[in-house]
Amino acid sequence: MIVYFSKECLKKIIFYVVLLIFFECNQTMKLLLFLGDSITYGYLVSYDSSYPVVIERLLYKDGFKNYKIVNAGFPGDTTLMAYQRLEFILKQYSQFSIVVIFLGANDYLQGIPTQTTYEFYKKIIQTLQPISKSILIIEFKPFMNSSESYEWIYASLKTEYPEITIIPEFFQEIIQNPEYTLEDGLHPNKKGYEIFANKVYPYIIKELQK
Repeated sequence: MIVYFSKECLKKIIFYVVLLIFFECNQTMKLLLFLGDSITYGYLVSYDSSYPVVIERLLYKDGFKNYKIVNAGFPGDTTLMAYQRLEFILKQYSQFSIVVIFLGANDYLQGIPTQTTYEFYKKIIQTLQPISKSILIIEFKPFMNSSESYEWIYASLKTEYPEITIIPEFFQEIIQNPEYTLEDGLHPNKKGYEIFANKVYPYIIKELQK
């Protein structure tokens, strides 16, 4: 038996099929949260040049097409400010596959005690652990002469939260090369962000393959 549909009926069928596909895609979509300051945000470069977006493209290229990034970088953020913003972020997203965090530069520039930085890092981790399978923290080291040591922060975090991943510091090798930075010497340019993304990307892949 052949069944004929009116044009209006066909439109409705197509609409609901598209809606179903959209719903299924959203159900399988997985999110990666990038929490940080102006370096994560992509200061003075196009959105497409920020390192989280570069990582999203790398994931798509390597077949991880159902992973999307959430760039939660905000210029000027300290660990305290990033922690305070989490409440707003988590009202929009309830689950993440991976969280990547790069903070500390503004704590250092503002002379915030390293103990304070450590305490707010702990608060950030404790907030995110229930809703993220993996947490990756990029180590920060002062990029000017400083008596402050940040290395103990990451060693202590790893001891207290052994399930997190600490990515060893690499940022200095980028900003110490004028070819990879903006005129201020503190922020990467497009090429610098590409290098940044490629430094972080293998750690993300490792987590996704667990």
